[in-house]
Order: sequence, then C-alpha cells, then structure tokens
Amino acid sequence: GCTHYPLLVPLLQRVMGPEVVLIDSAAETARAVAGVLRAQALEAPPGAHGTHRFAVSDDPARFRAVGVRFLRERLGEVETVALVEGGPA
Repeated sequence: GCTHYPLLVPLLQRVMGPEVVLIDSAAETARAVAGVLRAQALEAPPGAHGTHRFAVSDDPARFRAVGVRFLRERLGEVETVALVEGGPA
C-alpha cells in the first residue's frame, strides 16, 4: 500500500469525478484482517491497548519527524531493516 494515497485521495476524486469509487487498500486490508482475527477468535479484548512497532528501510530520523506529524504523538524506537541483502541496515 502507498503511504501517500490518503494525501492524494481528494485530488484523485476531484480528477476522476463522483461516478468513480476509489478503494482504500489499507482500509480494505484492515477489514479483511479483522475478519480473519474474528473468525479465529484472535481479537484483542475490549479496551485493550496495542503497541506500535515501526520498521523502515530508509532514514529512521526522517521517518520519526514525518510520523510525529501524521500520528500526532512521539514515536518510540524506529528499527531500520534491509529489504535486500546488502541494502540499508
């Protein structure tokens, strides 16, 4: 999923027109995962609070700075991972 899609939706909808339905792949994926968790009785109990784990293949400091603006909270540790052997890490 593209991390920039939510920012582009208003522009895309304006260009495509009201007769085109845009699908948010992140929302659809979350809905599908929720269904699987529900079907397998793996949902978190009501009122439970999750934790966040952030992994990036780029500059963690830059991600942290942008992430604060999107999430409106301080981000904890950001892990750097290599996507391919010999990549950043």
